[in-house]
Parts: sequence; C-alpha cells; structure tokens
Amino acid sequence: MSRLPFNYYWLEGILLSVATLPLIFPEPIPPLTAVSLLLLALISSLPLLTHHRPILPSTPLNLLVLLWLVGLGVSFLITADPDKTLPQVTRFIASLVIFYTLVFSLRQRRHLTWFAYGLMGLAALFALVAPFAVQWNLAKGIPIPNAIYDLFPLLVADAIHPNIMASLMVLLLPLPLAYVLLHWPRRGVAWWLCLAAAVLPGFILLLTKSRAGYLAAVSGVLIVLWLAHRRALALALLGAAAVAILWLLNTTDPTLPTTASSLTNPGTMQFRLEVWRVALDMLADFPFTGVGIGAFNNVAMRLYPLAENNNPGAHNIFLQVGVDLGFPGLIVYMALLILLVYLAWTSLQTARQSQDTTLQAMLIGALAGIVAYSAHGLLDNGLWSTQVSFVPWLMFALVTAVHRLKQ
Repeated sequence: MSRLPFNYYWLEGILLSVATLPLIFPEPIPPLTAVSLLLLALISSLPLLTHHRPILPSTPLNLLVLLWLVGLGVSFLITADPDKTLPQVTRFIASLVIFYTLVFSLRQRRHLTWFAYGLMGLAALFALVAPFAVQWNLAKGIPIPNAIYDLFPLLVADAIHPNIMASLMVLLLPLPLAYVLLHWPRRGVAWWLCLAAAVLPGFILLLTKSRAGYLAAVSGVLIVLWLAHRRALALALLGAAAVAILWLLNTTDPTLPTTASSLTNPGTMQFRLEVWRVALDMLADFPFTGVGIGAFNNVAMRLYPLAENNNPGAHNIFLQVGVDLGFPGLIVYMALLILLVYLAWTSLQTARQSQDTTLQAMLIGALAGIVAYSAHGLLDNGLWSTQVSFVPWLMFALVTAVHRLKQ
C-alpha cells in the first residue's frame, strides 16, 4: 500500500469536515447538502484510486455499519414523508463519517487521551450553553425553585427540549466522573478540570427535571462506582435510589382517571403508554421496513388514533428504531450496543492487567455512558433524530479506537 504525504491526510480531513457539517444541518440550504453528499462520495472513492488506505478502517463494527447503511437506504425509499426522512438520513451519514474519521485518526495513545479530554470538554460546553438554550419545564412537580431558572434567559430561537439535554448529560457525565474517581487523590489541574466537567453536567441534569434522566444517571454512576472499586458508595447510592423510587410510587395516585389532557401531556405516564401502544401497532404493521426515519408522528396521525402534539417520537429509543427501520434495523441497533459494551469490557480487562489507570477511566466512563444512555432510552428517544445525534458516535469511536489500540 502506497504512502501519501502527511499533508494529504490533513487535506482529506478538512474536506470531510466541510462535507459533514451541512449533513448535520441539512434544512437551511438543501442544494448545499446535495453538494456535500457528492463531495463525500468523491472523498470516499479516493482510496480506490490512490490505494493510500483501506476504504474503511478495520473494526468489529463494520458489518453492522454496512447493514445500518442498507437500512437507511431502505428507509428513504419507502418513506411517505421524504422531507422528514432525508435530514435524518444525512445526519446518520455524517455520524458515520465522524466515527470512521476518528477511528482512523486515533491510532496512538496520546491521541486517545486528548480525545477523551475533548469529550469531557464537550460535556462542560453543553452544560455551559444549556441554561440559555433549553426551554425549561417549570410545571413538573420536582421541587426546584423557579427563581433558579429565572437567572437564565432563553437566548436562542430554536430551544432545546429538556429531555434531549438530559440525554446528552447522561451520556457524557460518566467519563469525567470515572477520571475523578480513578485518579483520586492525585489532584492536579487536570483533576480539578475533570471534576468541573462532571459537576456541571450533573447540575444541568438536575435542572432538566427529567425523571428518566435521573434514573439513567443513577445507573451510569453506579457502574462507574462499582468498576472503580467504590463499592460502598455504589451500595449507598443504590439504597438512596430505591428509597426515592418508593417515595415516588407512594406519592403517585394510581386511581387517577385517564383524561384527554393526560393522553396529550408528554409529562404523564398515560401519554407514554398511549404512544407505546401506537408504536407497537405500527411496528406490527410495518415489521420489515418501518415507516421511515422521522415519519412516526405523521404516520401516527394518518393511520392511528393518536392525538397531534408537539412532542415528537415514540418516547422509547428501541421502539423508535423499530418503527423507523423495522425489526432488521432494531436488531442491528441492539447488536451494535451489545458489541460496543463487549469491546469496552474486554478492553477494560486488558487495561487493568497493564495497570493503565487513564485507559481504565476512558473505558469505564464510555461503558457507563453507553449503558446509561440506553437506560434513558427506555423512557425517551434519547438523541435519536436530533441535530446532536452524532454525539453517541463519538463515544462509540472512543471504545472502538481503544479496542484497536489494545489488539
């Protein structure tokens, strides 16, 4: 295989960045999105012409990614709402480009370390932006004073839903927390920065009032504490979480009648049960192809007795994947998550044998983040079909790159 000058790889990286950004935000200028897709196709074909590298880095995920791409193509072909599906397809393509670019680039230990620090910086950045970009829900019965929210004026026109921000925090919070625990008590500047990168997302998660986010965050923190050998703290947190859940169950009246308002209020369990019923009916009717990514709401209002509302999606990421891509897509998605957890776990055992504390922190944080994100997805859509749907692929890239390094 021939080697090309180093500056060629920089040029390729710049071109990929230019091509990827319009795919994440495809709505403003559709012609630019089309040009970006053509540019991406050209860049992807360069290895066939120059032989300077494989078309894709060799990873255990490649077969699943190929099946995922087939599912995206089928989704776009069968959708009745191409204007809803195309932006989601381009975002997933952008996520895959980012994933493989990172896996190809993160080939040295120092690259992985800096990338992990970058993910922690991203968590802190999202947390700093959140107070002024989230449309906070003040109606939920969680006792947080409204005066706190009054300190943060909304500064963006397209506000972020609290549940989406909660999903981001749940995914990213375990990584800096793992660094803090595994590097205790060596408290240098980096340690304090990691602590800030853990505290800030935790505070924002609290402000979201997302009950699913709270439960998912507890699961992620439990995994971090247990794998970091803080077992007493893990058991204490588990006990506190059990008490909180029992209190919540005791303060919820199960005899409350189902009303029209409860069926259209996304904050109620009745709403979720109704949406899940419709999603299951839809999955039974379109088992092989789904209805197309992003088309759930429109199809639900056309074919099923679901009242229109402003809160999109199936409120369960696994049901959402199923109705978007059918059972084949759901199987691929679940296999992808299971494989990533397996890769993180096996790489963690290798890192423990070499007593590599920093690498252990990366893998524990990534493993806990993926599991917590999936747990949050049991009650919500996570980052699926959002403009930040690429963020989980950053964590996937970290796990995959560490696995390739430890081979």
